Amino acid sequence: MTLSDRQYPLLQIFLDHAPNWLMSIEEAQTLNQTTFRSMLYRKYVRYKPAWTDGAGLHKGGFVIAQEGRDAYHRYHEIDRILRHDPTAPLTRYFDAGYYGLDLAAPKARKGKRKAAA
Repeated sequence: MTLSDRQYPLLQIFLDHAPNWLMSIEEAQTLNQTTFRSMLYRKYVRYKPAWTDGAGLHKGGFVIAQEGRDAYHRYHEIDRILRHDPTAPLTRYFDAGYYGLDLAAPKARKGKRKAAA
């Protein structure tokens, strides 16, 4: 399952903070609720209730779940922006000569053209 244009930035908010960062209910209310609901439904985000430990009382909030981290990383694995052959020349729309660069000549294309009938 892929992330939408709204789900990705929401997961990014969580990942930009410390691993155990909690988003308050007040902050969650400022976000698009359709997107936030989908994060809860898919179990990418979960609510952690308030708790008490030796350091005192901690407020509850929303935290990214392992499923959310996994979805975020899968998104980057699927997003194939890297070329199959990184040694191939740059796009012909980049004029290296304009910048005084002398780049290697492009490789000859593999394969034979069919003869016209």
